[in-house]
Amino acid sequence: MSGHYSPEEQTTGRRWWLIFSIINTFSFQFLAGNVIILFIIRLGASKTVVGVVSSFFHASYLIMPVGRLLSRRLGIVKGFHMAWMVRYLAISPLLLAPFIALSGVADANTLALIIVVGSYFGFQMIRGSGMVSLSPLLTELSHGGDRGRFLSLSRILSNISILFGVLIVALFLGDDAPLMKYLISFAAGIVLGYAGVYSLSRIPEIRRPEGHSDQGLKQSFRDIWKERKFRKYFATLPVVGFSLGIVKPFLLVYAKDVYQFSDNRVLFLTVAGSLGAIAMGVISRKFIDRVGAKPFMMIWILLMAAGALAIVLVPLTAGALSWVFLLLLFFIAMMGWNGADNTAQTYFFSLLQPQQQLSFGIVYFLTVGASGVAGASLAGMFLDLLQGPLGVEGRMSHVYLFAGVLAILVLAFFLAARMERLGALSFRRSLSELFSLRLRSRGR
Repeated sequence: MSGHYSPEEQTTGRRWWLIFSIINTFSFQFLAGNVIILFIIRLGASKTVVGVVSSFFHASYLIMPVGRLLSRRLGIVKGFHMAWMVRYLAISPLLLAPFIALSGVADANTLALIIVVGSYFGFQMIRGSGMVSLSPLLTELSHGGDRGRFLSLSRILSNISILFGVLIVALFLGDDAPLMKYLISFAAGIVLGYAGVYSLSRIPEIRRPEGHSDQGLKQSFRDIWKERKFRKYFATLPVVGFSLGIVKPFLLVYAKDVYQFSDNRVLFLTVAGSLGAIAMGVISRKFIDRVGAKPFMMIWILLMAAGALAIVLVPLTAGALSWVFLLLLFFIAMMGWNGADNTAQTYFFSLLQPQQQLSFGIVYFLTVGASGVAGASLAGMFLDLLQGPLGVEGRMSHVYLFAGVLAILVLAFFLAARMERLGALSFRRSLSELFSLRLRSRGR
């Protein structure tokens, strides 16, 4: 595949993309991400509502066919830029929620919750119309022999931003934060969001060669069933996506439900998760172009499975032991979560031809979106069913949930093992290579 960027345009685009990734990630930590989940729990949201709100991130991918029209009319980068600008307008009513919750009117928390859910829904749906540009843009920016290294660098910088963003928010909120502190955090996120919009506008537009046409969605769906490499990949992706939809939000719910952690303590746990994500990025950046994406996907799935297994087997702990357990849990599980998400994309980009970038990107995100929505929503309803009508106590309800997640991840591992290698090493040889490279890097 030959890129459509000149070397100079690719260098400029990569620089501004990395700047955008950092600012956009900071914005998300202040405005959405974990803080929005903690805020709606403060307002009295049920587990089902938590699951539904968590699913909006994945549901945004279902809007991507609309974004395809936008990118065709405005261009790949300009369509992305326009969608990102409008999404911050959509979430602005969120700033009213703390005032309403404190107003003392009847059902104030319910009204505030409705505003939060509606604003966040608009924020994420408009995101979907811009995300259609992500696959072709990252394919062009990452074109070349260092594709895996560049994508891993982008993920490392994003995860470092998550780390510092979460730390700042956690320290700012403190224990039992007043709702007005959430207001300040949300406002800072919107301001940072518009700074990210500016940096996105500096990325060069992708110039399509004369006569270029993107493959249609119908043809993309046909190719999935016709070509074995696509068929095996898209059999694996929804299973991975389903587990991704559950693990991230319900680790937070687990810490609050079972260990009764305060908001800022839960945010400190997510710092450990960010460190795990950074460790994943460093390892991937160093080894993924040498070992290949497929074995790495299998490794990260196993790490997520280890986190789920820990929740199932480790009894309730107290004091310092609870901190040690939860910090390790968040580190391992989020290392696997981010790794599976990252390598699924890296593997996917390696499958594509230029004319497949836009439509296959939509198919990819539709698959991730639908499976993530199903995972997050069903997990929330499952917990409410267990803890409500069935009367299962808090910890055991989470044990049952993550036992199911563990079974799904085992299935995902075996499906990933059947995917085409695309030049990657075997799983066993990859483990041997990683270990030997680690020893050589220490000079042994």
